[in-house]
Amino acid sequence: MKSDKLLTILTSILFLGGVLTIGWVVYKSYRLKTATPEDTMECVQASQLHSMRQPDMGALLEKNQQYKILVGYYDCNPIERGDLVAFLVPDAERPIVRVVRGLPGDQIEVRAVEGDKWEVLVNGDPAFEPNAQVMWTPPTASPLLQEVLLKQDNILRENEYLVLAVSRLGEADSLSLGPTAKTQITGKIMVLPPSEP
Repeated sequence: MKSDKLLTILTSILFLGGVLTIGWVVYKSYRLKTATPEDTMECVQASQLHSMRQPDMGALLEKNQQYKILVGYYDCNPIERGDLVAFLVPDAERPIVRVVRGLPGDQIEVRAVEGDKWEVLVNGDPAFEPNAQVMWTPPTASPLLQEVLLKQDNILRENEYLVLAVSRLGEADSLSLGPTAKTQITGKIMVLPPSEP
């Protein structure tokens, strides 16, 4: 009789624990889906409001569109392919916006196609839109990115990234400056909708 009561109590406790665990997981999943990076990331040290000055990022971040730099975001979050990042260029008055196309361990290939056309591949896939090619002048120039990668078997090393513009390719990005060190990436870019001040 006592063993039956004890078994009933233990079963009830286990059932209640299971329900609470499932509820907690559902709650946390909902929070992650609905929260912005600023809500969930304790490592964000500051949020800086800027307006895009140049059309370098095409439709990803149009000229005059506002965005925030979440400073310190990557101190406790991984940099992911496709992220818009604040990229620190020497002698620039503020970080510029670039998109991450290559991650550590990725194989990067920069090859001449014809004349001054260069094709950039990441793990065998185009770094840009399908069949997109980078215009490079003069025709005999070899991009710095290619020169650096040849010395390391065309592989991005730990804490090295391929960050690129969308238009005006090669201007202050990995094509002209070589692989980007993580220390040059100062924060994540959060694009603001046009209606938000």
